[in-house]
Amino acid sequence: MSKRVSVGFVSAVIGVAFLVGCEGAKMQSKPCGCGGAPAASKPAAAPAKPASAPAKSVAAAKPQAGKWALVFTDDFNGPKLGPSWEAVQGQATLDKGMLVLKAESEGQAVLLLRQPSFPDNVRMEFDASISGTGLSDMTAIVNASSSEPADTGYMFQFGGSGNTENHLRRDGDVIASTAKNSPLLTANKVYHVVAENDAGKLTLYVDDKPVFQYTDPKPLKGAQRAFVGLYTWDSTLKIDRVMIYTKEPAAK
Repeated sequence: MSKRVSVGFVSAVIGVAFLVGCEGAKMQSKPCGCGGAPAASKPAAAPAKPASAPAKSVAAAKPQAGKWALVFTDDFNGPKLGPSWEAVQGQATLDKGMLVLKAESEGQAVLLLRQPSFPDNVRMEFDASISGTGLSDMTAIVNASSSEPADTGYMFQFGGSGNTENHLRRDGDVIASTAKNSPLLTANKVYHVVAENDAGKLTLYVDDKPVFQYTDPKPLKGAQRAFVGLYTWDSTLKIDRVMIYTKEPAAK
């Protein structure tokens, strides 16, 4: 009788120890060989989503002699305009991945890119549409001073003078030979615009077609002529993306 009790008692103790071992193994998510799947561990909490970054420029390839290299781009997908841009006149905001540059009624809007600067060869490229009661100017500015960007440098006026002609201004003066009356702006149509200063050879392209070209015998350049920007008059521009290229002078 006592032997049976002792055996039974020992068996019971062993059984309890076995169950305790299994439960402990489950709590550690380790298989214990006692049958059934181990308890699943809780997945780690998902990391918090980072706050949206402001619109940013991206440095790209190093300029090479005779070849354009992309050195700046802004797609305006951030919650606010990046600190490199400054609205000198008018209002500049972001809306659904677009830069909106709005002029006051019968006034101008000027947006200047302060950093980085482009003191020599420069090519500015963007996609944009225009709206407003008085359509005028889907205009790129290059090689301007930072103090008076609308009156210095080269202004590639597309739809200038109240949407009556396209022309180039150099330090505020119209280069008469560049005046063209086609193409002109159509409200809400998206255009691809390129303004290029290639060692003093100045060309405006609209939708990949040259509008005018002029060679400046004394090209504007240097640290005081190193800024680019956008301009409109009595209108609102919606700009999808800005890309800027530079290149080193070709070897002579």
